[in-house]
Amino acid sequence: MARPIPKEVFYFVPLALGLVFAWIAWKFLRPDSGESQFQVREADRKGPATASAADLAQAKMKRNEPLQLMGIRIDGPPHQILGVSIQATPPEIQKAYRDLMKRYHPDKIGPQGSREWKDAQRIAEAINRAKDALLKQRLR
Repeated sequence: MARPIPKEVFYFVPLALGLVFAWIAWKFLRPDSGESQFQVREADRKGPATASAADLAQAKMKRNEPLQLMGIRIDGPPHQILGVSIQATPPEIQKAYRDLMKRYHPDKIGPQGSREWKDAQRIAEAINRAKDALLKQRLR
């Protein structure tokens, strides 16, 4: 004797088939907009909306007050310039160097040739000299 089919199946099957057909219709029968669904980063866009690096540097420099490169001493012992202890290890020296260069790199400060850029160049040179002197001491 065959088991009777539960009546829930009669509710579920048409509902499932209806959902499948609705998805197929939505996926394949909707009008094509002609545009790709591929997402492009704003930085990769080409055309007039993308500003040049010089424009961005000028926009970055527009401030109410002049930029002041404070918080670093460029004359003095190398360990004071980098802000590390006298007994700093080479990895500590490298980390301090990277952190300072992230903050005072001339290309991040302003457009090439500006007063701020020239000040940042002097600071970067002092940071480089201090790093080289400390690493040379540690390797001896």
